[in-house]
Amino acid sequence: MYSATKQQAERFLRRLKGRVRPNKEYPTILRRDVYRADTKLTPYWLKIPIYGVRGGINVPIKTHEPITDDMVCREAKIIRKGDEWFVYITVEKEVEERNPKSILAIDLGIRWIATTVNSNNPKPKFYGKELRKVKGHYFYLRRSLALKKAYRTIKKIGHKERRVVNDIPQDKQGNS
Repeated sequence: MYSATKQQAERFLRRLKGRVRPNKEYPTILRRDVYRADTKLTPYWLKIPIYGVRGGINVPIKTHEPITDDMVCREAKIIRKGDEWFVYITVEKEVEERNPKSILAIDLGIRWIATTVNSNNPKPKFYGKELRKVKGHYFYLRRSLALKKAYRTIKKIGHKERRVVNDIPQDKQGNS
């Protein structure tokens, strides 16, 4: 690998800060100057830098969407999944601003799972009433059992609480 590509890979590993798993494969990140387009053989090429091969190797790639002239390629990640290799190319494109008719704001919170406000209807909606009831009940049980030092029972209750919470239908989690 070229030193610049190697340095970029080292920066990526430093960002992981000790969370590197020994048997996991991590992506190789390439700079944005390794793409070529519009040749006689194929519309897109990826130049993979390899140490000892001047200029690297050129590999034809197939994009799921065409890269137009108004897009700027930023970086690419090469990832192997099984026996296949994939290239994720990040592009930057200028988009025009839209003027929406209405805006929906969602606040994910601690007290309520979600609070929503729509610009058409300024009255907020609170989601998670049923969930709060269940969690409050089990919090009360855990606290009273902790005073009795019934730690095994607390552990059993925790598993039941998770099952009850996961079983709450979506419509019951609705407005309060």
